[in-house]
Amino acid sequence: MMRRTALALALALLLPWAAAVGQEAGVDAAAGPTATEAAGTGAAGTAAPGTAPAGTAPAGTVPAETAPTPTEERAAAVGLDPAEEYGAGDGMPQLDATTYASQILWLIITFSILYYLLKTKALPRLADILEARQERISNDLDKAAALRADAEAAAEEYAKVVAEAQEKAGEAVKATRDRVGAEISSRTAALDKELGAKIAEAEQAIEAARNRALAELEGVAVEAAQAATRQLIGVEVTTAEAEAALAEAQKDVA
Repeated sequence: MMRRTALALALALLLPWAAAVGQEAGVDAAAGPTATEAAGTGAAGTAAPGTAPAGTAPAGTVPAETAPTPTEERAAAVGLDPAEEYGAGDGMPQLDATTYASQILWLIITFSILYYLLKTKALPRLADILEARQERISNDLDKAAALRADAEAAAEEYAKVVAEAQEKAGEAVKATRDRVGAEISSRTAALDKELGAKIAEAEQAIEAARNRALAELEGVAVEAAQAATRQLIGVEVTTAEAEAALAEAQKDVA
């Protein structure tokens, strides 16, 4: 399909040029006189003596001046010979019916040569270039598709690794939090137990000190009561009586 398209395109571009070449060849072929014209000229040049050539005016007459054609006027204005100037004749050479055969012949020859050159040289090379280009484009597209697939696979693998890492990190954080919580609980329990023991010991020590202080205060109170009774009423009170009176007083206060 590519070769047919390229062949049609090349023919469409080269046919006008081939036609122009054939027309120029036909003009060159028609430039020289034909054999019939040469024979007619020879016959006219060898006319009988005393006889005027055909197409000439009789002796003693002045030929009438013919009016110049527009082409001759333009050629004379620029200083050129109308007979040698291209296009100064009766019409376009390529439209002369007498040169059609040579024009067609040269057109066929030129077209055949160009067709042969295009078919054997230009078009195969052009088709190879187009096929190589198409193959290169296909390979590039395949490589791009493969690279895209690799990129998508790498992205999926990366997302999987990230998810696994996040899951492992969450599990590690949870395990660390649980371990720290257990350690804090155990240490708090041990500290509470230790503080409870110390508080109990302190309470016992305080109770013992209180009891000692109370005992000492009772002794002091008994002695003070004995001394006050002796001083106030002059009566000696025994220690037992003073302790009994102190106990009764404590009961009343309580």
